[in-house]
Amino acid sequence: MSQSAAKKKELQAAVKAPVGPSRLARKRAITPRGIVLLSLFGILLAAAVFASVYALTYDRVYPGLSAYGIDFGGMTREEAEDALTQKMDAVYAGTSVTLSLDGQSVTITAEDAGVSLSADEAAEAVYRAGRTGSVFSRLAFAFSSLYARRTVEDAVGFYIDREAVRGIVSSLSDSLFQPPVEYMWVIGKSVIDVTCGRDGAVSDPDGMTEAVIGRFAGKDFSPLSYRSETVPPAPLPLQDLYDQIKVEPEDAYIVLDEDEQASVIPHVVGVSFDMRKANDLLAQRPEKMSIPLLFTVPDLTAAALEENLFRDMLGQYSTSTAGSSQNRVTNIDLTAQFMTGTVIMPGGECSFNKTVGKRTEARGFKMAGAYNNGQVVDEIGGGICQASTTLYNAVMRSNLHIISRQGHSMTVGYVPLGMDATVDWDNIDFVFSNDTAYPIRIVAWYASQRLNIQIWGTKTDDLTVSIENEVLAHKPSQTLTEHNPALAPGAKSTKTTGHDGWTVQTYRVLKDPDGKVVYRNPEAKTQYKKVDTIIEVGVPAGGDLPDENGGVETMVPVIPSPDPSPDPMPDPYPEPVPDPGPDPTSDPDSQSPVWPEINMEQEDGYAV
Repeated sequence: MSQSAAKKKELQAAVKAPVGPSRLARKRAITPRGIVLLSLFGILLAAAVFASVYALTYDRVYPGLSAYGIDFGGMTREEAEDALTQKMDAVYAGTSVTLSLDGQSVTITAEDAGVSLSADEAAEAVYRAGRTGSVFSRLAFAFSSLYARRTVEDAVGFYIDREAVRGIVSSLSDSLFQPPVEYMWVIGKSVIDVTCGRDGAVSDPDGMTEAVIGRFAGKDFSPLSYRSETVPPAPLPLQDLYDQIKVEPEDAYIVLDEDEQASVIPHVVGVSFDMRKANDLLAQRPEKMSIPLLFTVPDLTAAALEENLFRDMLGQYSTSTAGSSQNRVTNIDLTAQFMTGTVIMPGGECSFNKTVGKRTEARGFKMAGAYNNGQVVDEIGGGICQASTTLYNAVMRSNLHIISRQGHSMTVGYVPLGMDATVDWDNIDFVFSNDTAYPIRIVAWYASQRLNIQIWGTKTDDLTVSIENEVLAHKPSQTLTEHNPALAPGAKSTKTTGHDGWTVQTYRVLKDPDGKVVYRNPEAKTQYKKVDTIIEVGVPAGGDLPDENGGVETMVPVIPSPDPSPDPMPDPYPEPVPDPGPDPTSDPDSQSPVWPEINMEQEDGYAV
C-alpha cells in the first residue's frame, strides 16, 4: 500500500469517530451575564409597549402644552375649556385699537370689533395636539412632551367681526375722502376759460381694516396712523383743446358754376393759441385761467377778393371788319358771343377752339372766305381767325403766358405783320394761360364794324406792355399773266392776289412808369410765304396773245413790289385811351370805345 493511501484511511476514520460528552456541554452552557441582559431587554420591551399603549390611550392634554399663559398639561377637554374661557375674558377685557387718518382718529374696542374665542373649539384644538398623524409621529410627540414646552396659541380659534371693523374704518375713510376735481373749460369767442382741477385725498379702507384685525389677533393694542394718498386730477388736455379749436387760415377764392359764372367763396380766419404760454400759465396752478385765442386773417379776404376781382383791364385790342361780307361779320360776331364772359382761374388755360366750339351751320356759323393751302376759299366759319388774332393781341397786351399760337401761311390785313393767330378745328389752336394770382375774364363784343376784346383781371404791377415787330426777310410778290381760253379775247381776270413773303420777329416789351424798358423778350417768329398775283387774259381770235414783237406772252412779271424797309415796323395800333371800353359787367354793345382806325387789306372781297 502506498503512503498516500494510508493517510486517506486515517482521515476517513477520524471523521466517522463519535463526539465526546464534554464538547457538547461546552456549546450549550449560558453564562449569568447573558441571563441578566436578556432579562433587562424583556423588561425594557414590556415597558416600551406599556408606555406606547399608555401614550396612545392617554385621554388628557399632553404635558408641556400652553397658550395665553395657561398650562394645559394633564387637563381634560372640559378643564381646558373652562381655563380658556376665564383667560380670554381677561385678555380682551377693556382693550381697543386707535386708528388715525389725516389727524382724525377713531377707537375700535374689542367689543366693537366682535372679538371672541370659541372655548370649546379651542379646548378641542389643545386636546388634539399630538393626536394626529402616524403612530410613530404620535408616539414621538407624546414622549417629547415629557421634556419639551410647546405653545398652541395658533391652534386656538380667534374670531373677529370683519364687517364691523370694515364699517368703522370706512366711516372714517369716507369722511376724509376727497375725489379729485377735474378740469373744466368753456371755449368762448375769444378765450378759453378754464376752471383748474384740484387734488383729491384717497385712503385704503381695506388695508386699514386688515391692520386693525391684525392688532387684535396679535394682542397688540398700539395705535395705527395713516395719511391719505394725494390723487391729482387728469391733466388739462391742452393738445386736444388746441386740435379742437385749431383752424388753418384759408384765402377766399373763386369758383365757377355750370354757367361759367364766378362766385367768391369766403375766406377762413385761422384760430389757435400760444401753447407755450398756456403751459406756463397752467404751471402756476391757479384756480381759474383764461387762454386767449389767436386769430389769423388770411392774405386774401373775401372783401379784398371781391373788391379786386376783375378790377382792372389788363389789356385790350380791336380790329376792323370794314369791307367784309355779311357772312364773315356774322361769324366774327357769333365768335365774340361765345368768348365773352369766359373766366380763367389762376393757373388755368384757355383754348380758343374749346371756348368757341366747333364751327357748324347748326350753331349759326356761315360760309365765308378763309385761307386754305394758299388760296382763299369759302368755308363754314370763315373769318374767325380775325377773332383769334384779336384775342391773341389782347392777351399779349395783358402780359399773359402764350402756350400755343401759329401765324397764317400768308399775311392778313387787319393786324401788323407777325401779330396774327390762325385756328383750325381739330388742327390748329390758340391757347394761353392765366399766370396771374387772380381770375381773369374775357369781354368780347362786335359793334360798328369792329371786333373788340378786353381782358379784365387784377393788375398787381405798374408795368405797361407793348408789342414790337422786326422784319427779318422780305420776298416781294410778282404779277404774272396767264392765258385763259375761256375768257373773251382781250378780257382780264385776277386769278390770285399776290402776297409778299415775310419773316418777322415780334417782341413783348415791358416798361416801368418812367418809360424804362425792364423786359424785352422775343415773342414769336412768323414766316409768311410769297404768293404771286396771276392775271388771266383771254386769247384773241387766231391764237396766242402777241407781244410787241409778234411773240406770245404767257407768264410775264409786271409790277414789282417795293423793297422792304430795313427798320423794324412800328406797331400801328397804339394802346387805347384809358378804360375806353364798357365795364365787363355791363352790356358791351351799349358803350363803344374809341379805337384807332385800321386799314384793311382785301382778299377777293373778303377780309381773311
